[in-house]
Amino acid sequence: LDTVYPIVYLDCIHVKVRDSGVVKAKAVYLAIGIDMTGNKEVLGLWIAQNEGAKFWLQVVTELKNRGVLTDSAIPGAPSRWCVFRSR
Repeated sequence: LDTVYPIVYLDCIHVKVRDSGVVKAKAVYLAIGIDMTGNKEVLGLWIAQNEGAKFWLQVVTELKNRGVLTDSAIPGAPSRWCVFRSR
């Protein structure tokens, strides 16, 4: 992984999975980073029972602990956060 990703996309999709012979809905968390050359990299996939703020905090904390930073970590760069929700 690179240290700096100017753009990081975070999203969650809900999928049906077979777990112990029973079909259940699970949340799949996804982090994709775009590096300085414009290449996309999957930074991680996580699976949980449902989507929630506490799990998102775990995802972001794990990325931080792995050394993945966004443009806000570049000295002098403005911090930009955009949230897009679809229903």
